[in-house]
Amino acid sequence: MSVEQIEAIPAKAEGLRDAALVSLMAYAGLRPEEASALRWKTSATTR
Repeated sequence: MSVEQIEAIPAKAEGLRDAALVSLMAYAGLRPEEASALRWKTSATTR
């Protein structure tokens, strides 16, 4: 997929959460299973 195609997908998402998830998966190369396993408490920015 081209960058333009990837960036068009979140624009059509129903909400900010879905748009962020699609962007994360596309740019980080995550599979759906990997993305769904992420939790806020495991993120690097959580203190």
